[in-house]
Amino acid sequence: MNKQYVWPVVVSNDGEIAQVHVKYTTVDGSPSTGVALRLHFNSKELEYMGCVNQGLGGMKFGPELRSDNGVDFDADKDTDKYVFLGFANIVGDFPTANGIPEQTVVLGVFKFKKLSESPSRVSVTIKEAAPGFVGRGGSTVVE
Repeated sequence: MNKQYVWPVVVSNDGEIAQVHVKYTTVDGSPSTGVALRLHFNSKELEYMGCVNQGLGGMKFGPELRSDNGVDFDADKDTDKYVFLGFANIVGDFPTANGIPEQTVVLGVFKFKKLSESPSRVSVTIKEAAPGFVGRGGSTVVE
């Protein structure tokens, strides 16, 4: 089975506002029919301010802010909220940008307001991988 990887990268942080990119790739750059993911965070330390979706062809679902309701999808007891974001492409050429297949892409640009001086972990889990793929997420720390 091929693998889909999603991971967060902090691209800017001025001490008040942090911007996190969620990146995506497959092991060999193979296209797929999409991916559904969750970006997890601690709402006592970070306030979700919104997301800009990248134009990657196909249908987009979300972004939608959700509470984990006690289900620990990311195995981190400190995170209590997540943003759901999904992409589907029935043609099977996800991800594409302007009709051109991409190997590593930014799926979304997420903004957070820092509520604490403490470092705060954000992590991405795959809710649903494309058929024929298994998914793997990652995490990073907003300083």
